[in-house]
Amino acid sequence: MNRNAFGPGLALIILGLTLLLVLIVAGCSQSGSRGKNTESLDAQRDPIVLITLSGLRPDGVGVLGGDPSWTPNLDAFARQADWVGTTVVASSAPVVSLASLMTGVSPWQHQILNHKPTLPRPGAPLLAQELSRAGYRTVAHVPSEYGLDQFGLLSGFEKVEEMSIPGATSSALRLAAPDGELHWLHLREANVTYQRRDAYLPRLASRSNGLPEKISIRRLLPFADPNLQLPPSERALVWELFGHEVAWADHQLGELLAALRESPAWGPAWIVLTATQGFELGEHGQVLYGQNLGREAIEVPLLIKLPDSRKGELSVPDSQRVGQPRLWATLVEAAGGEVAPVHAPSLFRAGARGIVSALYQHNGVNVFSLLKGDLQLIRSVEFAPEEPEFYLAQLKQSGGQAPLSEPADRIFRRLEQAFLRTRPFSGRPDEAPPCLRLERWTDEGTMPVDDPRLAAELALELRRRWRGFVDRERTPREESTLSTTER
Repeated sequence: MNRNAFGPGLALIILGLTLLLVLIVAGCSQSGSRGKNTESLDAQRDPIVLITLSGLRPDGVGVLGGDPSWTPNLDAFARQADWVGTTVVASSAPVVSLASLMTGVSPWQHQILNHKPTLPRPGAPLLAQELSRAGYRTVAHVPSEYGLDQFGLLSGFEKVEEMSIPGATSSALRLAAPDGELHWLHLREANVTYQRRDAYLPRLASRSNGLPEKISIRRLLPFADPNLQLPPSERALVWELFGHEVAWADHQLGELLAALRESPAWGPAWIVLTATQGFELGEHGQVLYGQNLGREAIEVPLLIKLPDSRKGELSVPDSQRVGQPRLWATLVEAAGGEVAPVHAPSLFRAGARGIVSALYQHNGVNVFSLLKGDLQLIRSVEFAPEEPEFYLAQLKQSGGQAPLSEPADRIFRRLEQAFLRTRPFSGRPDEAPPCLRLERWTDEGTMPVDDPRLAAELALELRRRWRGFVDRERTPREESTLSTTER
């Protein structure tokens, strides 16, 4: 299908959606039981719409400092939203970050640590499971090729629909249940591959001459190697096509938001919009996501529209960055559920704790980050010697051409075996101390901070935070063999 073409069926889709949304009026005033947790039946069941995008940075959104021609619909939504700011994801690896968003705990707590399919541990209930217990009907609208069922991230959803109709995001939303619904919609955009969207050239004041039709991940992956710098001319091309991809996502969001605004669902609904990860274009010497924990990879937009009956209830100002896992507790408490101390606190609770992120099983290192105010400490700990051909193996795994001296699988298997037998935060005891890097986030970007004493203080706080819910640091292999009782 031509993704720049808008067929006549779109009008019928939106019309059908609008008729379905009318049913929400009756739904918001009824309190019938669905045979779920009876303690939640008297709770207010405001419908919840959670929208996630891939690879959207704050500087790609006009209201957050980006080019306003890219995001007119997002900016219009921001003017009606109650919380407009940024959030910090739990990891720059997309599926790991998404698992923390859906469980409200850190990667080490839910144990989805990388791209290898695994299930969250039993003590990390998913958002859909918690809301289902509170009497919600839960529906997910996700691209099937993401394989989220392999990670158990679709558990608890009563219905899973394919998110596959370009330009018609609104067709996925059907708020018609009598006692509240959770709808999670995940858009592929604005992730690579970046495509040229000719329909937006006039609005974006974008060039057409010399602009490629697309830029794929294989074209960018060689520059994930810190030893290879992304040429400025290539960066300019990628950024321009990223703008096209953001504009396309903004169009899809515009269809959804327009239908909601014109329906009775707008007033009583929670509408939460965020991204699963950012992406880097050389700011920290690498590209894409899942390569490091630099600001560009972990800071993403967060926009929240509250129900009319809950205006002013959030206790955290939008001028304060928050950890993204806090959204789990926010929505569970909004639905009348209880949140255990193991979870990140909700936005109904004040407090400005530091935000911890983690990236496991990279090229011989685990990376940890603590963001406190505008200061970020990044701690890298070695679990294996660096593999000289690691980045070539990444390229080969993605289908690119790479001159490897051995199969890529052998390189990754060697790293995995070393990772499994090494304590994740302490690293190998016979190696040098962890590498610490301190940076300050500013309006102009990130700046290095040369203050060893402050770095050491933040390193101690990072250690306390990481070990806050870990009774004893174990190797990943030891952790995987523990029974539920032992955990």
